[in-house]
Amino acid sequence: MLVYPKSEACDIGLLERTEEHNRNYSNPDNDPRGDWRAGDIRNALYRPNLIYDVKTPSGKTIKPAPNGWRFSKETMQEKMKRGQVIFSEDETRLIFKIYLKDQTGRVPETIWLGNEVGTTREGNKEIKSLFSEKCFDTPKPERLLQRIIHIGSVESDIVLDFFGGSGTTAAVAHKMGRQFITVEQMEYVENITRERLKKVVGTRVKKDKLLDEIEYDTGGISKAVNWQGGGDFVYCELMRYNEAFMDRIQAAKTGKELLTLWKDIAENSFLNWYVNPAIPEDAVKDFENIGKEENGQEKQKKLLAELLNKNQLYVNLSEIEDAQFGVSMDDKALNRAFYGDGA
Repeated sequence: MLVYPKSEACDIGLLERTEEHNRNYSNPDNDPRGDWRAGDIRNALYRPNLIYDVKTPSGKTIKPAPNGWRFSKETMQEKMKRGQVIFSEDETRLIFKIYLKDQTGRVPETIWLGNEVGTTREGNKEIKSLFSEKCFDTPKPERLLQRIIHIGSVESDIVLDFFGGSGTTAAVAHKMGRQFITVEQMEYVENITRERLKKVVGTRVKKDKLLDEIEYDTGGISKAVNWQGGGDFVYCELMRYNEAFMDRIQAAKTGKELLTLWKDIAENSFLNWYVNPAIPEDAVKDFENIGKEENGQEKQKKLLAELLNKNQLYVNLSEIEDAQFGVSMDDKALNRAFYGDGA
């Protein structure tokens, strides 16, 4: 996984500590501050101002690391006085103490192992438990998204997944108390992505005709985060414009249907800027002849698809008041609630 921060304001959260992570801490010199471990006192980047010699109590000289020390000369002296930086017994190196009492969590490692964050096999098992079959290739395990969302956000933050896929990110974000926006353009969004989120929220069912009970997704990270179902989400579809013509092009069975569709496209769609909406008789004849060639209908469909302006596949927000699109009052209200007063 590649991680990019949008700005210096990005703050990576810490992971939970366990006794396993504390086993390298000890207190061999009876430091009053308690258990500690040795940390790297070298600088990771080249810092000329941090390159200086350090004198030992017996007068020896310890040369700096190639990139320099981790601290300035003044800070180094202060940490030595406090006993946080000490010399090795042979006075050939410096030891920087990292105290256990200062550790509130643990910094995420670069390598995440399958026993910690799951595997594709685990993701497949989770999907199968929801839909009784493998209906999506290589779904991510919920534990992987749990870690990503944990270190990248806090409760009530908004998690954006622009390629929703099987809905793992949205499902985990919901279980972890985050808001989410997930986007998907493939047809399975209705049968998989949306249905998975419905299972996460859960459905009220009657029990013994007395009490209501919620049936919800108990797999994935549900137990780890004590998920009990609940909440809601809004499912919206983009309002189609030229995309509707694309569907009709693909569904056409005959050249005659395509010719009729061409006329409809010329009159009622957004065309590419270089396309003449007029349909000369010669162009009609050429179009009919193409249909007689090998794979003729596919070639005709391709030609019609090229007429359409792909930037107008859906109705733009800026056109919401245009009467020709017939946007309903309910849809206008929903868009204004989502986008704000600018809609």
